[in-house]
Amino acid sequence: MKGLAWSDIEIVALCDGHQQVSERAEIGAGMRKAEFHRRLQARLRSSSRKPIDSCTLKGTGCPFDKGRWHSRSPESVGKQWDKIESACAKMYSVRRMNS
Repeated sequence: MKGLAWSDIEIVALCDGHQQVSERAEIGAGMRKAEFHRRLQARLRSSSRKPIDSCTLKGTGCPFDKGRWHSRSPESVGKQWDKIESACAKMYSVRRMNS
């Protein structure tokens, strides 16, 4: 079954989650890919960017749809990360230059 397309805010939250996971040396070093995806999924679910009332509607496709945030599997998170990794690296560079 194909789920909802990733929203812009979910993608930004995924980039933020990656930065949090990869910056912690005790977590990031030597982590297997499946574990990395599980940790990214956990960060996505706990993101402060997630709407307060998320996961309260079903089948609407809106930011509150149950198909977003909590319904993303570790595999889905990993596939999305593989697609956006280079763009996120560029975003990190811009953030560093502007801070």
